[in-house]
Amino acid sequence: MKQWTLTVEEDPATGDSILPLPPDLLEEAGWKEGDNLLWIDNKDGTWSLVKEDLTNFVIKGIIKNEQN
Repeated sequence: MKQWTLTVEEDPATGDSILPLPPDLLEEAGWKEGDNLLWIDNKDGTWSLVKEDLTNFVIKGIIKNEQN
């Protein structure tokens, strides 16, 4: 399983936080621009992202965060 460490950037025009996702991460995850992502707090200072269509599986415990 691949892991990426990303840095949150700030949009200089708006002050909004931006998390740039590299093309290899998008390809590996099967994500594309416009997909909605769910943030999962790993409870260790890190976060995981999953495509929102998996949200119900995460909430129901069908998909578990293996890093905990």
